Amino acid sequence: MIDAYIAWLQVPAVFLRDVDELAVGGYRVGPVRKGEVARVPYILYQKLVRSGAVLLPEDYMVTYDDVTSRIWLEEKAHNELKAHGKDYFMRVRATVGFLLSRNDAESLRAGKLVLQRGRELANIRLRKIFSIMVLTPTALLSQEIVERLTYEEEVIVRAMSPRVKELVDSII
Repeated sequence: MIDAYIAWLQVPAVFLRDVDELAVGGYRVGPVRKGEVARVPYILYQKLVRSGAVLLPEDYMVTYDDVTSRIWLEEKAHNELKAHGKDYFMRVRATVGFLLSRNDAESLRAGKLVLQRGRELANIRLRKIFSIMVLTPTALLSQEIVERLTYEEEVIVRAMSPRVKELVDSII
């Protein structure tokens, strides 16, 4: 469910060569000239990165320190979800994919560290989300909280909130 949703989220890519047109699943990109930045679906970005046709713009990448500081913020705000931007986990995913596609040891190490910290952040946030969901299942659907969720978290919340509410209501 989430993978299908994520596949079509847009990621910026710096093209390393001229491209007349690329197509995937009815989505078309091009023409794009060498050095230009174009937003492409994540599913296409993955293929382009693996083939060495694109780079991830530096301003879209996340670092180990960035993820670590966000973990610290989440842990400090015990029961409150902090806003990190709708595309934050997509940025982590794209950064990890880009770093792991490179052939140097430093990039591989950095990619694995960002992946590890990104998963820690996701686990912290999911614990908070599930806690809120159990206590007040409909609270997560409020606009104030939905604005703090990433795309992936929103998919989970919209799918699970009605079921959790149904379960809680059936018990009480």
